[in-house]
Amino acid sequence: MTILTAKTCWHRQRPVWDTENPERLTAAQEENVRSAIRFLKVRLGGWPKLGKAMGVKPQTLDQAVNRKRRAPNAGMAIRAARVACVPVERILSGIYPPKGMCPHCGRMGSGWFWKSVTRCAA
Repeated sequence: MTILTAKTCWHRQRPVWDTENPERLTAAQEENVRSAIRFLKVRLGGWPKLGKAMGVKPQTLDQAVNRKRRAPNAGMAIRAARVACVPVERILSGIYPPKGMCPHCGRMGSGWFWKSVTRCAA
């Protein structure tokens, strides 16, 4: 019979899926979610209305967009996609909101004609 002379602990390696946070977005995805939330804020008329539509406190949205204390996560991206009626992939990839879309009236435009002649009422 063998007697152990030193205390030994055996640990298994933790699997990758257990150590990484699945809700963590990349920096580019976080910026795309911030852009979508800013757009929706103007579209719906402020933090309180957007917060109510997303089911999140307005303060939480403000902190996530202005990078004060928290970063936007996958849950915020999903909620923003539901409010915007677009797939989550469009928000995470930066397709939504479309470049050149007015957040007040939703009109698409670019070029000197649109900027000088047709302006939204907001």
